[in-house]
Amino acid sequence: NSHGKASATSPETGITGGGETAPENIVTPQILGLAVAGQELTATEGTWKGTSPTYAFQWQLCNASGGECEEIGGATSSKFTIPDSDAGHALRVTVTASNGAGEASATSSPSSEIVGVAPTNTELPVVSGEAKEGQILTATSGKWSGTEPITFEYEWLRCNTTGGACTTAQAPSVLSAYTAQAADVGHTLRVNVLAKDIAGSGEAESEPTATVTGKAPANTLAPSVLGLAVTGQTLTASEGVWTGTAPISYTFQWQQCSKAGTGCEDITGAASSTYKVADGDAGHTLRVVVSAKNVSGTTEKESSTTSEVLGVGPKNTEAPSISGEAKEGQVLTASGGKWSGTEPVTLEYEWLRCNTSGAACTQAAAPSALPTYSVVAADVGHRLRVNVLAKNVAGSSEQESAPTASVAGIAPFDTVAPSVLGLAVTGQTLTANEGLWTGTAPITYAFQWQQCSKAGTGCTNVTGENKSTYVIRDADAAHKLRVVVTAKNVAGTTEKESATTAEVAGVAPNNTEVPSVSGTPTAGQSLTAASGKWSGTEPITFEYEWLRCNTEGKACAQAATPSVLTNYTIQPADVGHTLRVKVIATNVAGKGEKESNATATVGGVKPSNSVAPTVVGVAVTGQELTATEGTWTGTEPIAYAFRWQQCTSSGTECADVSGASTSKYVVKDADAGHRLRVVVTAKNVAGSTEKESATTAEVQGVKPTNTEAPKVSGTTTESQSLTASSGKWSGTEPITFEYEWLRCNVAGAECSTAQAPSVLATYTLVVGDIGHKMRAKVIAKNIAGTASMQSEPTAEVAGIKPTNTVLPLIVGVAGSGLTVEAKEGTWTGSQPITYEYEWKICTTATSCKVEQKSTNTKFTIPALSATKKLRLNVIAKNVAGIESKEALEQTILT
Repeated sequence: NSHGKASATSPETGITGGGETAPENIVTPQILGLAVAGQELTATEGTWKGTSPTYAFQWQLCNASGGECEEIGGATSSKFTIPDSDAGHALRVTVTASNGAGEASATSSPSSEIVGVAPTNTELPVVSGEAKEGQILTATSGKWSGTEPITFEYEWLRCNTTGGACTTAQAPSVLSAYTAQAADVGHTLRVNVLAKDIAGSGEAESEPTATVTGKAPANTLAPSVLGLAVTGQTLTASEGVWTGTAPISYTFQWQQCSKAGTGCEDITGAASSTYKVADGDAGHTLRVVVSAKNVSGTTEKESSTTSEVLGVGPKNTEAPSISGEAKEGQVLTASGGKWSGTEPVTLEYEWLRCNTSGAACTQAAAPSALPTYSVVAADVGHRLRVNVLAKNVAGSSEQESAPTASVAGIAPFDTVAPSVLGLAVTGQTLTANEGLWTGTAPITYAFQWQQCSKAGTGCTNVTGENKSTYVIRDADAAHKLRVVVTAKNVAGTTEKESATTAEVAGVAPNNTEVPSVSGTPTAGQSLTAASGKWSGTEPITFEYEWLRCNTEGKACAQAATPSVLTNYTIQPADVGHTLRVKVIATNVAGKGEKESNATATVGGVKPSNSVAPTVVGVAVTGQELTATEGTWTGTEPIAYAFRWQQCTSSGTECADVSGASTSKYVVKDADAGHRLRVVVTAKNVAGSTEKESATTAEVQGVKPTNTEAPKVSGTTTESQSLTASSGKWSGTEPITFEYEWLRCNVAGAECSTAQAPSVLATYTLVVGDIGHKMRAKVIAKNIAGTASMQSEPTAEVAGIKPTNTVLPLIVGVAGSGLTVEAKEGTWTGSQPITYEYEWKICTTATSCKVEQKSTNTKFTIPALSATKKLRLNVIAKNVAGIESKEALEQTILT
């Protein structure tokens, strides 16, 4: 620490690694599960004593009585699935327990003899029966080998015409029969037989059947015709009821038959399910022929005939006509004209509004049994027609009359005279009411104001005054006023004048002496306005609106809204502008306004400090200080600028710190042993003022500075530990250190974090460091700040070459033409480790031929290799190098 150094050593530890006892078996391992081909067996490790052993398993294949056992290649887990090839043998498992003090093995009792062979098809299933919708097909299971009993399920498949692209038609079932469905038509069928026994399952498909045929449509309930056999009515055909392969589509053909229902012939174009009875069908009967069609053919069936067709629809023989005057408000009457057809014939009258040529008609009144129509305003300028709609049991028809003459309207007529609303005083607004008028709508109104003598006579138009409102002028004083309303519609124009107003009184205010402003034009001072002098009808009231203008007294904007108060307090926003007052004079006859002359340009009040600026923060190098501007008076807005100064330790002889001109300042090392203060400059429109703060306490602390770079010691190999020294540092004590380990490229550059900063100075190398160089970044901190320094890079980190700890193994029977598999054994070294497998056939101990060298673990022994030796060489590679190890050789069997 800042007062020196001292050391102390702990007592030594005891010798490590002692105290373990070797494994010893107490209860032998056991095999759990059924000794049946395809079943999974589970080995228990048994019971052992000794220090925390780990367990390895090795399964063995024995003869039926459990003797003459051999290890099964690759069967080294606690679970084992019995292959078919083990049938007739027994199994046992050897468990090896190991710990730091040694290892021991124990073998289970053999299992019972393994039974069971999964089913294998020896003769395909066969499908018999007719491949037709609704027929029953039957499947045989075929012939199968395997452990009896064998059970069978039958899955029926729907396939294309070549027997391919099959999908399930019926899910697996113990039933061997299947009824062909409508969906099968046009497809072939197969049966898939699923055989199961104690050892597993197998399946086999039959050959496909012939393409499945369907049933042609057959009628079980004849078609029928619904509706009235009357001309103009619509008949509807029901297709009846049919059987046969779905889907069945239906088409229709209507026929006309004799009155007796014979000699039926097709009606051209009548091929839908509905038919509108034509006049030509009267005196005949009708029927419909339905054609039913599906994938297997087409069948026709006719309905019964209808009763004899009755009725003839209405037909006009003399056009309708209209009588009466074609004028708004009049009643027109229509005659229905003359009609032929089956009686009774009923008539309805629809009135139409047409253009002046009698065309482009629209409905004026909806159809009604009444033949009369009252002409309305909307008909004026149009011609009218009547459309007569005739109906009987056989149908309907219609006929229009000739058009009337153009409909005339009613010119406007005054029923209540126009009137004038408002006070007859100059400056007031009068409003015209047009009165009440009758006549053809719409009626439009125009207005003309007139000035009359005091007696209400000799009225003349006021030029340009033709709106519904009128503002009374001074020139109207001592006169009377009235309005003339002109009403206009499609039938003509009519004028009517209102009664005259009372005699017009009053004269609006008029300025005769300009308003004035008194007072000192300085921010915060009060100005007073005088209204000036005015003529006009008394009483006259005044409001004062203050205006802010440029230095020439122009471009004015409102500074204060109009008020009855004559005083105005000058605002900061007025500084640099001139002011005017606008006086607004109001009396019964209207308003007048007048502006004063502009004042001199408004001045402001310079800033004045009332509470000195302060410095907030700790006077330590690296710390941030904050200046407050203090409290100031003067014309707003006031802007503040800051200037930091460094002073002597006694707080005198202060000088500006270059570039330090914000409200915040980070204390620098060069400030140590000095005091600091801030100078605040306050500025507004009227000028600027400076005020300094008190000085801070003397600045303490120097940030750490490296004087000797850190160093890294240790062996640069994966799993080894590196140790960093902090190097040497100057600066204010105490200084604390953190160590960040960096992983760099082989040039010692482009580094990234391998271990985040920590107070621990050690680092254990990992696989990811191999091929990189390492640096230690030391981060030094004290009261005044933080600094860092990196060590030189280490040597390039090396990996650990592969080392074999458990021999490779050849798994399987080494027989001529058989396939064996390689197990690489157990290796240590830097991960990842990759493996190549080199297979050799040897005739002598030194004469060998490499048959296969690849990453493939499996190898098929060439034919005619019997009595030769099979060798396996496993080649292990990682980033640190290559090593190899051979398995125990095996003699190749015939």
